[in-house]
Amino acid sequence: MENTDPTIFELAPVAMWIEDFSGVKQQFELWRSEGVEDIRAYLEEDIERVSSCSEKIKIIRVNRKTLDLFEAETLGRVLLTPEDVTEREDARRNDIASRQYAA
Repeated sequence: MENTDPTIFELAPVAMWIEDFSGVKQQFELWRSEGVEDIRAYLEEDIERVSSCSEKIKIIRVNRKTLDLFEAETLGRVLLTPEDVTEREDARRNDIASRQYAA
């Protein structure tokens, strides 16, 4: 994201998040070294593994549209309801599992 014009990011008409998945990649590498071959199946066996991966994702930055969406002034004020968290966890599980092929 260093090479992207920050104005474009901030003024984009859609909510955008910059996230760091390097901790998830490290976790996948650890599991693979322990013999896990199918990350998706491994995650589906135990939802706590998905939660553990989610905790490793760092939110670096969000744009103005995201703040507007959450009616927040700063990233620190982007608060999620339990329903939002559940929906986000479902989306992340699919996103994380699909990344096994890219890692």
